[in-house]
Amino acid sequence: MTTIEGMNQLISNLTAIKGIWDSPDVVNAGAAEFVKFQKQNVQKKLNKNARGVLENTLQVIPIDNKTAEAGVPENTIIYALVHEYGKIIVPKKAKALRFVIDGEVIFAKRVTIPARPYVRPSVRQGQNKAVKAVINITNQKMREKINV
Repeated sequence: MTTIEGMNQLISNLTAIKGIWDSPDVVNAGAAEFVKFQKQNVQKKLNKNARGVLENTLQVIPIDNKTAEAGVPENTIIYALVHEYGKIIVPKKAKALRFVIDGEVIFAKRVTIPARPYVRPSVRQGQNKAVKAVINITNQKMREKINV
């Protein structure tokens, strides 16, 4: 019988690291990078009258140990998708929409809110940093598990 030096240690190390990629830390690290870019996009495109509500709602949304999303949690801010995709608003019961701008009352039969995407551009902007973040946290977790 032949013994390969270090094989037991290799098997032990591989066994120790097998669940790393299921760790929420690893999954969330990538999503966190996308959230950073989403917040930057909101600051650039939408925060003219900044209260920061949308920006402060953007977060990593864990789905399970292998999946996370980056963005606005479902049913938290109704206008989040309006900013992302745009929308035409029409009155439901009245003949016109009524709103005030700089003290002037304005009536309109419809208002078009243009799309100002902040989530979709973050995918392109953040993909390299997300990959690096996942690699970094994976390497860190591997070092912890195998005591390197």
